[in-house]
Amino acid sequence: MDSFTHEYASHWYHNPTLTEKSGGLWIVRGGKNKAKPNYVVGPRFINYFSLHFIFEGSGSLSFNNETFHLNSGDLFCLFPQQSYIYNTDPENLLHMQWIAIDGKQAPSLIFQIGLTASKPILRKVITEDLLTELNALYASFELDDKKFALHRLGHLFEIFHLLSLQNQEVDHFSSDDWIHQAKDYLNIHYTENLSVEDAAQYFGVHRSYFSDCFKHTFNISPKKYLVQLRMNKAYQMIEDETYSFTEIAHSTGYSDIYSFSRAFKNYYGFSPRQVKEN
Repeated sequence: MDSFTHEYASHWYHNPTLTEKSGGLWIVRGGKNKAKPNYVVGPRFINYFSLHFIFEGSGSLSFNNETFHLNSGDLFCLFPQQSYIYNTDPENLLHMQWIAIDGKQAPSLIFQIGLTASKPILRKVITEDLLTELNALYASFELDDKKFALHRLGHLFEIFHLLSLQNQEVDHFSSDDWIHQAKDYLNIHYTENLSVEDAAQYFGVHRSYFSDCFKHTFNISPKKYLVQLRMNKAYQMIEDETYSFTEIAHSTGYSDIYSFSRAFKNYYGFSPRQVKEN
């Protein structure tokens, strides 16, 4: 490892192959370090997921307006486009290995092992089997970058498999594509005062990343999709002639009749009252 201002570290950077990109998961970078007493990273953000495995030491992670204590055996995750700071305890220096990943499968795999933006740490998960795979993956960084790309992915998937076996909440996120689960989430909760940011936070990703993935998959932005769900429901309720406008507003995610009426007219080009009168 080379000596830097705050740490001893080695870094590996990867340019994914077409095969990796077509498969939906690739390693962006990896490395390992031993912290110096003044070790601190951030505040900053990255554009991908980064998994940090703590072999020794302790420290803290400040993320999503919370501070988490870090200990030996823990794993913590940095999420795309979300600011973070982490540092070592100067009396108990961190020794870590990390893997940064990207691709459309990455969010689903992250969720599968139990990590979210509100729960970015898994406690005491570094078993002997996991350590063996981590060491094998790190050793593969020294091999030919292109020829051993699939070899590295094999180790990466085995790491996720071993972590998923430890996750007691694995059924909470199925192996289906996460963005389809996100659409289901909107279908279920659109009648509540739910925002796109709320949904993105639930799935542990930044709003812009959530919106980009949603629009790419369904050809509509999540914001427009929410409005579409609410307006279709509102129109049905008006035609039913059973509900007041206030009831309809509150039943379609709007806090008052005025914001509902404005949204309705912007969407249909006429007011809710005109529907009722016709």
